[in-house]
Amino acid sequence: MTANYGHKKLESIRERGAHPGPAGAVPPRRKLPKRACAGAGRSLVWRAEGAAKPRGRWHRGGAVSWADPRLSDGSSIFRSRCPQAVPAPADGARAGASTAGRGASPSPAPDGQAPVKLSGRSSLGAVAAAVAGALRSQGIPAVLTGGACAALYSEGAYHSKDLDFIVVGHATRAGMDTAMASIGFSRRHDRYVHPHARFYVEFPSGPLAISGEHRIDPVTRSTPHGRILMLSATDSCRDRLAAFYHWRDRQSLTVAAWIAARNRVNLGVLRRWSTAEGMGEQFGEFVAETRRVRRRMVPRRPSG
Repeated sequence: MTANYGHKKLESIRERGAHPGPAGAVPPRRKLPKRACAGAGRSLVWRAEGAAKPRGRWHRGGAVSWADPRLSDGSSIFRSRCPQAVPAPADGARAGASTAGRGASPSPAPDGQAPVKLSGRSSLGAVAAAVAGALRSQGIPAVLTGGACAALYSEGAYHSKDLDFIVVGHATRAGMDTAMASIGFSRRHDRYVHPHARFYVEFPSGPLAISGEHRIDPVTRSTPHGRILMLSATDSCRDRLAAFYHWRDRQSLTVAAWIAARNRVNLGVLRRWSTAEGMGEQFGEFVAETRRVRRRMVPRRPSG
């Protein structure tokens, strides 16, 4: 018997003289085993290699320009479509094929690492690296800024619950939803939340700037959890100083001093920028605070 499936032709193979009679006839003396009869009504389901990626929908199918305002609550995370059943293959191919399709391998994580699983114990650095890798896998360049940067550079002296990423390229809303859903985040209003992780993610509108200064050179920081594109230590320090200069936020002054005390920052750049902002006197306060932090960090030698 010959059957056509698209461009393939399948032909049944039967030993000559084994069962005379018309094709497809079953000899009356033999009965099919019960287990074969039980499985006769089930069709084989093929699964694509790798887990299907969730799809998002954006009204009118346009692209998001990240110089525009934040994401609005409008699109939804779509579940992957159910796989379609296909006719069962002939002869003994059923057993081997069902074994091959039984366990679909999970989709690979960014940078070829193991699949990312975030939990309530995941650190800020682990979440930041997971988000950075997920965005990178979708070709979305984004820079970590704000309090999350300060928390990483201050080595935990400062705490932040939110991660602000500025998208510095072109991205679609569906691509953003897909990237974040791949590590368990879903969009809720203007932020992405995770069912287990303690941190949430936001994408403030660009462009990337600090107090009106657009000449920002992000750096790639390697961590035990992966690579993160983020502000440099100098620019993170400048970001905190901007809040101190213009809003007189003393906590931001302390955080800037923590960053400068624990990392190599370019004081010449900070001094010139502070002078241009008309904050030369306030820059002196920052230098004095940084010295105080460093003195507290260095253990005192016992006297005598």
